[in-house]
Amino acid sequence: MVTIVEPVCKKWEHEIVNAGLLDLISESTESNISFWGERRHVSAVMSIVRSNRIMTHPINSIPDRQNSNKRIRVLSYCKLITRIIETSNPNALIITAAYDDCIRSVQFLARIYKNVRFYIVLHSMVDPRYGETELYIKTIADYSRENVHFITYSPFCKELFMERGIHNMYFLHHPYSNHNCKEKSCTDVVDVGVIGACSNMNAARIARELSYDKTSGVRFRVYSRNWREMRGIDGVTIEKEEFERGDMDDIMSQIDYLLLPYGKNDYKLSASGVMWDAVSYSRPCISYDSDYLSYYQNRCGIGYVCGSLAELKRTISNLRFHREGELQLFNNLDTLDKENKAVISKLILD
Repeated sequence: MVTIVEPVCKKWEHEIVNAGLLDLISESTESNISFWGERRHVSAVMSIVRSNRIMTHPINSIPDRQNSNKRIRVLSYCKLITRIIETSNPNALIITAAYDDCIRSVQFLARIYKNVRFYIVLHSMVDPRYGETELYIKTIADYSRENVHFITYSPFCKELFMERGIHNMYFLHHPYSNHNCKEKSCTDVVDVGVIGACSNMNAARIARELSYDKTSGVRFRVYSRNWREMRGIDGVTIEKEEFERGDMDDIMSQIDYLLLPYGKNDYKLSASGVMWDAVSYSRPCISYDSDYLSYYQNRCGIGYVCGSLAELKRTISNLRFHREGELQLFNNLDTLDKENKAVISKLILD
Protein backbone atom coordinates (compact mmCIF):
# COMPACT_ATOMS: atom_id res chain seq x y z
CA MET A 1 0.00 0.00 0.00
CA VAL A 2 1.21 3.49 -0.94
CA THR A 3 -0.49 6.18 1.14
CA ILE A 4 -0.38 9.85 0.17
CA VAL A 5 -1.27 12.44 2.81
CA GLU A 6 -1.89 16.17 2.30
CA PRO A 7 -1.88 17.59 5.86
CA VAL A 8 -1.59 21.30 4.98
CA CYS A 9 -3.54 22.34 1.88
CA LYS A 10 -7.25 23.03 1.72
CA LYS A 11 -9.66 23.24 -1.18
CA TRP A 12 -7.94 24.53 -4.38
CA GLU A 13 -4.35 24.64 -3.08
CA HIS A 14 -1.61 22.53 -4.68
CA GLU A 15 -4.36 20.67 -6.51
CA ILE A 16 -2.51 20.43 -9.84
CA VAL A 17 0.76 19.17 -8.36
CA ASN A 18 -0.99 16.70 -6.04
CA ALA A 19 -3.15 15.39 -8.88
CA GLY A 20 -0.04 15.04 -11.02
CA LEU A 21 1.73 13.13 -8.24
CA LEU A 22 -1.21 10.74 -7.79
CA ASP A 23 -1.30 9.98 -11.52
CA LEU A 24 2.47 9.57 -11.58
CA ILE A 25 2.38 7.04 -8.74
CA SER A 26 -0.59 5.23 -10.27
CA GLU A 27 1.30 4.83 -13.55
CA SER A 28 4.51 3.70 -11.81
CA THR A 29 3.27 0.94 -9.49
CA GLU A 30 0.68 -1.82 -9.21
CA SER A 31 0.42 -1.23 -5.47
CA ASN A 32 -2.83 -0.07 -3.92
CA ILE A 33 -2.95 3.71 -3.46
CA SER A 34 -4.86 5.77 -0.91
CA PHE A 35 -5.12 9.54 -0.68
CA TRP A 36 -5.93 11.41 2.53
CA GLY A 37 -6.62 15.14 2.77
CA GLU A 38 -9.02 17.88 3.73
CA ARG A 39 -12.46 17.06 2.29
CA ARG A 40 -12.66 19.94 -0.19
CA HIS A 41 -9.05 19.46 -1.26
CA VAL A 42 -9.62 15.77 -1.98
CA SER A 43 -12.62 16.72 -4.12
CA ALA A 44 -10.61 19.34 -6.02
CA VAL A 45 -7.70 16.97 -6.66
CA MET A 46 -9.88 14.07 -7.76
CA SER A 47 -11.67 16.31 -10.27
CA ILE A 48 -8.30 16.47 -12.10
CA VAL A 49 -6.81 13.00 -11.52
CA ARG A 50 -6.98 10.63 -14.51
CA SER A 51 -6.44 7.39 -12.60
CA ASN A 52 -9.42 5.46 -11.28
CA ARG A 53 -7.26 3.42 -8.87
CA ILE A 54 -7.07 5.96 -6.06
CA MET A 55 -8.94 5.21 -2.82
CA THR A 56 -9.86 8.51 -1.15
CA HIS A 57 -10.19 9.30 2.55
CA PRO A 58 -11.51 12.83 3.11
CA ILE A 59 -10.61 14.45 6.46
CA ASN A 60 -13.08 16.87 8.02
CA SER A 61 -10.41 18.86 9.87
CA ILE A 62 -6.66 19.01 9.32
CA PRO A 63 -4.19 20.36 11.96
CA ASP A 64 -4.25 24.11 12.52
CA ARG A 65 -0.84 25.36 11.44
CA GLN A 66 -1.63 28.81 12.90
CA ASN A 67 -1.96 27.52 16.45
CA SER A 68 0.55 29.43 18.59
CA ASN A 69 1.37 26.39 20.73
CA LYS A 70 4.13 24.41 19.00
CA ARG A 71 3.58 21.28 21.09
CA ILE A 72 -0.09 21.19 20.15
CA ARG A 73 0.81 21.53 16.48
CA VAL A 74 3.30 18.65 16.61
CA LEU A 75 0.87 16.51 18.62
CA SER A 76 -1.93 17.20 16.11
CA TYR A 77 0.20 15.95 13.24
CA CYS A 78 1.26 12.90 15.27
CA LYS A 79 -2.37 11.99 15.97
CA LEU A 80 -3.43 12.43 12.33
CA ILE A 81 -0.54 10.47 10.83
CA THR A 82 -0.85 7.71 13.44
CA ARG A 83 -4.54 7.29 12.58
CA ILE A 84 -3.72 7.09 8.89
CA ILE A 85 -0.97 4.50 9.40
CA GLU A 86 -3.13 2.35 11.66
CA THR A 87 -5.98 2.50 9.14
CA SER A 88 -4.14 2.00 5.84
CA ASN A 89 -1.07 -0.01 6.98
CA PRO A 90 1.19 1.45 4.25
CA ASN A 91 4.60 0.27 3.10
CA ALA A 92 5.30 3.82 1.89
CA LEU A 93 3.72 7.01 3.22
CA ILE A 94 4.19 10.26 1.27
CA ILE A 95 3.51 13.60 2.96
CA THR A 96 2.82 16.02 0.10
CA ALA A 97 3.56 19.21 2.07
CA ALA A 98 5.17 19.62 5.48
CA TYR A 99 6.43 22.48 7.57
CA ASP A 100 8.78 22.17 10.53
CA ASP A 101 6.15 20.84 12.98
CA CYS A 102 4.96 18.10 10.66
CA ILE A 103 8.54 17.08 9.84
CA ARG A 104 9.31 16.71 13.55
CA SER A 105 6.19 14.59 14.10
CA VAL A 106 7.18 12.29 11.22
CA GLN A 107 10.69 11.90 12.59
CA PHE A 108 9.20 10.86 15.94
CA LEU A 109 6.72 8.40 14.40
CA ALA A 110 9.48 6.86 12.26
CA ARG A 111 11.00 5.44 15.44
CA ILE A 112 7.74 3.63 16.19
CA TYR A 113 6.73 2.53 12.69
CA LYS A 114 10.09 1.23 11.53
CA ASN A 115 8.57 -0.82 8.69
CA VAL A 116 7.02 2.25 7.08
CA ARG A 117 9.10 4.31 4.63
CA PHE A 118 8.26 7.99 5.09
CA TYR A 119 8.72 10.53 2.30
CA ILE A 120 8.26 14.26 2.96
CA VAL A 121 7.81 16.73 0.08
CA LEU A 122 9.58 20.06 0.58
CA HIS A 123 8.10 23.06 -1.21
CA SER A 124 9.12 26.72 -1.29
CA MET A 125 9.48 26.94 2.50
CA VAL A 126 13.13 25.84 2.02
CA ASP A 127 13.88 28.49 -0.60
CA PRO A 128 16.29 31.30 0.44
CA ARG A 129 13.66 33.91 -0.49
CA TYR A 130 11.72 33.05 2.66
CA GLY A 131 14.66 33.20 5.04
CA GLU A 132 14.17 29.78 6.67
CA THR A 133 16.54 27.66 4.60
CA GLU A 134 18.92 27.03 7.50
CA LEU A 135 16.04 25.99 9.78
CA TYR A 136 14.90 23.32 7.35
CA ILE A 137 18.37 22.12 6.46
CA LYS A 138 19.12 21.73 10.19
CA THR A 139 15.79 19.98 10.81
CA ILE A 140 16.41 17.54 7.95
CA ALA A 141 19.96 16.83 9.10
CA ASP A 142 19.26 16.61 12.85
CA TYR A 143 16.23 14.33 12.54
CA SER A 144 17.50 12.06 9.80
CA ARG A 145 16.52 8.38 10.09
CA GLU A 146 16.95 5.41 7.76
CA ASN A 147 13.23 5.22 6.99
CA VAL A 148 12.70 8.97 6.49
CA HIS A 149 13.45 10.58 3.14
CA PHE A 150 12.69 13.90 1.50
CA ILE A 151 11.40 14.81 -1.95
CA THR A 152 11.84 18.09 -3.75
CA TYR A 153 10.29 18.97 -7.10
CA SER A 154 13.47 20.29 -8.69
CA PRO A 155 16.37 18.14 -9.94
CA PHE A 156 18.01 21.49 -10.71
CA CYS A 157 18.80 21.91 -7.00
CA LYS A 158 20.30 18.44 -6.45
CA GLU A 159 23.90 19.63 -6.19
CA LEU A 160 22.98 22.39 -3.72
CA PHE A 161 21.39 19.88 -1.35
CA MET A 162 24.34 17.53 -1.74
CA GLU A 163 26.71 20.37 -0.89
CA ARG A 164 24.78 20.81 2.37
CA GLY A 165 25.39 17.16 3.24
CA ILE A 166 21.76 16.15 2.65
CA HIS A 167 21.72 12.75 0.93
CA ASN A 168 18.35 11.24 1.88
CA MET A 169 16.65 13.11 -0.97
CA TYR A 170 14.69 12.19 -4.09
CA PHE A 171 14.44 14.72 -6.91
CA LEU A 172 11.35 14.89 -9.10
CA HIS A 173 10.35 17.31 -11.80
CA HIS A 174 7.28 19.15 -10.54
CA PRO A 175 4.28 16.85 -11.28
CA TYR A 176 1.51 18.44 -13.31
CA SER A 177 -1.66 17.57 -15.22
CA ASN A 178 -2.39 18.68 -18.77
CA HIS A 179 -5.35 21.02 -19.09
CA ASN A 180 -7.26 21.73 -22.28
CA CYS A 181 -8.83 25.09 -21.60
CA LYS A 182 -10.46 27.02 -24.42
CA GLU A 183 -8.03 28.99 -26.54
CA LYS A 184 -7.96 32.75 -26.24
CA SER A 185 -9.68 34.43 -29.16
CA CYS A 186 -7.22 36.09 -31.52
CA THR A 187 -6.98 39.85 -31.18
CA ASP A 188 -4.44 42.52 -32.04
CA VAL A 189 -3.59 42.70 -28.33
CA VAL A 190 -1.08 40.26 -26.80
CA ASP A 191 -2.19 39.45 -23.25
CA VAL A 192 0.54 38.71 -20.71
CA GLY A 193 -0.67 37.18 -17.43
CA VAL A 194 0.85 38.27 -14.11
CA ILE A 195 -0.28 35.79 -11.47
CA GLY A 196 0.20 35.69 -7.69
CA ALA A 197 3.71 36.52 -6.43
CA CYS A 198 4.78 37.36 -10.00
CA SER A 199 3.17 40.76 -9.46
CA ASN A 200 6.33 42.25 -8.01
CA MET A 201 8.64 45.23 -8.47
CA ASN A 202 10.29 43.71 -11.55
CA ALA A 203 6.89 43.19 -13.20
CA ALA A 204 5.85 46.77 -12.38
CA ARG A 205 9.09 48.16 -13.80
CA ILE A 206 8.67 46.20 -17.05
CA ALA A 207 5.03 47.25 -17.44
CA ARG A 208 5.87 50.88 -16.68
CA GLU A 209 8.66 51.02 -19.28
CA LEU A 210 6.49 49.32 -21.89
CA SER A 211 3.65 51.76 -21.20
CA TYR A 212 5.66 54.36 -23.12
CA ASP A 213 5.69 52.14 -26.22
CA LYS A 214 2.25 52.65 -27.75
CA THR A 215 3.03 50.27 -30.65
CA SER A 216 3.81 47.11 -28.62
CA GLY A 217 0.23 45.88 -28.56
CA VAL A 218 0.85 44.28 -25.15
CA ARG A 219 -1.56 44.26 -22.23
CA PHE A 220 -0.67 42.97 -18.75
CA ARG A 221 -3.54 41.20 -16.99
CA VAL A 222 -2.96 40.93 -13.23
CA TYR A 223 -4.45 38.23 -11.00
CA SER A 224 -2.89 38.85 -7.60
CA ARG A 225 -3.46 40.30 -4.16
CA ASN A 226 -0.17 42.13 -4.81
CA TRP A 227 -1.85 44.18 -7.54
CA ARG A 228 -0.88 47.49 -5.90
CA GLU A 229 2.59 47.15 -7.43
CA MET A 230 0.94 47.37 -10.86
CA ARG A 231 -1.84 49.91 -10.37
CA GLY A 232 -1.97 53.15 -12.32
CA ILE A 233 0.25 51.88 -15.17
CA ASP A 234 -0.99 52.25 -18.75
CA GLY A 235 -1.52 48.89 -20.40
CA VAL A 236 -2.18 47.10 -17.09
CA THR A 237 -5.57 45.64 -16.20
CA ILE A 238 -6.20 44.46 -12.64
CA GLU A 239 -8.45 41.46 -13.24
CA LYS A 240 -8.74 39.78 -9.84
CA GLU A 241 -7.26 40.38 -6.41
CA GLU A 242 -8.52 37.09 -5.01
CA PHE A 243 -9.14 33.94 -6.98
CA GLU A 244 -9.40 30.24 -6.35
CA ARG A 245 -7.36 27.64 -8.14
CA GLY A 246 -10.63 26.43 -9.60
CA ASP A 247 -10.69 29.68 -11.61
CA MET A 248 -7.45 28.80 -13.42
CA ASP A 249 -9.14 27.45 -16.56
CA ASP A 250 -10.85 30.82 -17.08
CA ILE A 251 -7.69 32.79 -16.29
CA MET A 252 -5.54 30.81 -18.71
CA SER A 253 -8.13 31.22 -21.47
CA GLN A 254 -7.68 35.01 -21.19
CA ILE A 255 -3.90 35.15 -21.67
CA ASP A 256 -1.26 34.32 -24.29
CA TYR A 257 1.84 34.29 -22.04
CA LEU A 258 2.83 34.21 -18.38
CA LEU A 259 5.34 36.70 -16.99
CA LEU A 260 7.79 35.17 -14.49
CA PRO A 261 9.97 38.12 -13.39
CA TYR A 262 12.17 36.14 -11.00
CA GLY A 263 15.76 37.01 -10.20
CA LYS A 264 18.86 34.84 -10.61
CA ASN A 265 18.77 33.49 -7.06
CA ASP A 266 15.06 32.64 -6.93
CA TYR A 267 14.06 28.97 -6.77
CA LYS A 268 17.49 27.71 -5.83
CA LEU A 269 16.03 24.92 -3.68
CA SER A 270 12.42 24.61 -4.80
CA ALA A 271 10.14 24.70 -7.83
CA SER A 272 8.02 27.45 -9.36
CA GLY A 273 4.38 26.39 -9.24
CA VAL A 274 3.38 29.19 -11.64
CA MET A 275 5.87 27.95 -14.23
CA TRP A 276 4.32 24.50 -14.08
CA ASP A 277 0.85 26.03 -14.34
CA ALA A 278 2.10 27.49 -17.62
CA VAL A 279 3.35 24.05 -18.71
CA SER A 280 0.00 22.48 -17.73
CA TYR A 281 -1.88 24.91 -19.95
CA SER A 282 0.77 25.18 -22.71
CA ARG A 283 1.23 28.90 -22.13
CA PRO A 284 4.76 30.15 -22.94
CA CYS A 285 6.67 31.83 -20.10
CA ILE A 286 8.56 35.10 -20.34
CA SER A 287 11.19 35.14 -17.65
CA TYR A 288 14.22 37.00 -16.43
CA ASP A 289 17.73 35.91 -15.44
CA SER A 290 16.75 32.78 -13.50
CA ASP A 291 19.06 29.75 -13.45
CA TYR A 292 16.11 27.55 -12.51
CA LEU A 293 14.04 28.70 -15.49
CA SER A 294 17.07 28.47 -17.80
CA TYR A 295 17.45 24.83 -16.74
CA TYR A 296 13.93 24.03 -17.96
CA GLN A 297 14.25 26.22 -21.01
CA ASN A 298 17.22 24.07 -22.05
CA ARG A 299 15.41 20.84 -21.16
CA CYS A 300 12.05 21.38 -22.83
CA GLY A 301 11.57 24.93 -24.06
CA ILE A 302 9.23 26.82 -21.74
CA GLY A 303 9.29 30.15 -23.59
CA TYR A 304 11.75 33.03 -23.36
CA VAL A 305 14.48 33.38 -20.71
CA CYS A 306 16.13 36.80 -20.90
CA GLY A 307 19.49 37.79 -19.47
CA SER A 308 18.48 41.30 -18.43
CA LEU A 309 15.42 43.45 -17.86
CA ALA A 310 16.26 45.34 -21.05
CA GLU A 311 16.20 42.11 -23.06
CA LEU A 312 12.97 41.10 -21.34
CA LYS A 313 11.40 44.39 -22.33
CA ARG A 314 12.50 43.92 -25.98
CA THR A 315 11.14 40.37 -26.01
CA ILE A 316 7.73 41.47 -24.73
CA SER A 317 7.64 44.37 -27.19
CA ASN A 318 8.05 41.88 -30.05
CA LEU A 319 5.71 39.13 -28.85
CA ARG A 320 3.29 39.57 -31.72
CA PHE A 321 6.06 38.46 -34.12
CA HIS A 322 6.97 35.25 -32.23
CA ARG A 323 4.08 32.95 -33.07
CA GLU A 324 5.77 30.49 -35.45
CA GLY A 325 8.75 29.80 -33.19
CA GLU A 326 6.43 28.85 -30.34
CA LEU A 327 5.42 25.66 -32.15
CA GLN A 328 8.69 24.17 -30.86
CA LEU A 329 7.98 24.87 -27.19
CA PHE A 330 7.20 22.21 -24.56
CA ASN A 331 8.88 19.66 -26.83
CA ASN A 332 10.62 17.33 -24.39
CA LEU A 333 8.11 16.79 -21.59
CA ASP A 334 7.92 13.03 -22.25
CA THR A 335 11.55 12.73 -21.17
CA LEU A 336 10.83 14.50 -17.91
CA ASP A 337 7.87 12.19 -17.35
CA LYS A 338 10.06 9.11 -17.87
CA GLU A 339 12.63 10.45 -15.43
CA ASN A 340 9.90 11.01 -12.84
CA LYS A 341 8.53 7.48 -13.25
CA ALA A 342 12.01 6.03 -12.78
CA VAL A 343 12.39 7.96 -9.51
CA ILE A 344 8.94 6.96 -8.26
CA SER A 345 9.59 3.29 -9.05
CA LYS A 346 12.85 3.42 -7.09
CA LEU A 347 11.19 5.28 -4.25
CA ILE A 348 8.42 2.70 -3.89
CA LEU A 349 10.58 -0.40 -4.38
CA ASP A 350 13.57 0.59 -2.21
